[in-house]
Amino acid sequence: MTKVIALDIDGTLFNAHEDIMPLARQMLMKAHQQGITLILASGRSIHGLKSLVSRLDFPLENTMLIGYNGASLVDASTHEILFQSIIRQDLAESILNSTRNHPVTVMIPVDDELWVEDDQHPLVIYEAQTENLKLRLDKDLSRLKLNPIKIMITSDKDNLKNFFDQLPEDLHNQAIFARSGDVYIDVTNLGCDKGSALQRYCELKGISRNEVIAFGDNYNDLSMIEYAGTGIAMGNAVEDLKKVANEVTLTNNEDGIGIWLKKHLSEETRK
Repeated sequence: MTKVIALDIDGTLFNAHEDIMPLARQMLMKAHQQGITLILASGRSIHGLKSLVSRLDFPLENTMLIGYNGASLVDASTHEILFQSIIRQDLAESILNSTRNHPVTVMIPVDDELWVEDDQHPLVIYEAQTENLKLRLDKDLSRLKLNPIKIMITSDKDNLKNFFDQLPEDLHNQAIFARSGDVYIDVTNLGCDKGSALQRYCELKGISRNEVIAFGDNYNDLSMIEYAGTGIAMGNAVEDLKKVANEVTLTNNEDGIGIWLKKHLSEETRK
């Protein structure tokens, strides 16, 4: 029987209008009432996820938050931090310095703030608004001791690819550079991804991976889809995710989560 449903947010739980489709909400609330733990797993900050849960009127009890692409695991009800991995200062400086010769923009979410070197960039403004973060400006973030959990790097698709391809090998060996979309790379410590955070929670609670369902659509969901006993790719997912998923449902705009859960939960009830 299912004990956990893990959900990516953007492109998965959210449709194109950044809302939850009607059947998806109905089935998730039904699952929650049956005692199934809901886990929101996102590249967003924990502060951003808490704001999101409040806006969506999501239940807090028995809901977990995986933020920063797996570098933080928090109980939505008690705010207890079950896991958190801070990037050490010298590594953060090296990552930031690696961006200097590339046309990319850096953002560092810290608690309820977003530290940036360019507060006029459209994506910076978008991120701050989306996650309800206060903008903080400094022309050289590498000199600040921010204790970051995640460093965000953004630009257009080609610039990001060039940046990624030219990263020194020693940085690849010290951190995860995860693509969370065409215009984002999220940097966290090694061992910090959605799959590892989901595994940590399940091991803590004595839950088998076979009792876990996970939904995702992008590259940063790969580890989560691979870990879950039932990994579901959205119809709008990248092809690499569809290849490793157990099944592919309809798109996020077609209520893919709701339609899949209605069938699955009904089948479980009949067993």
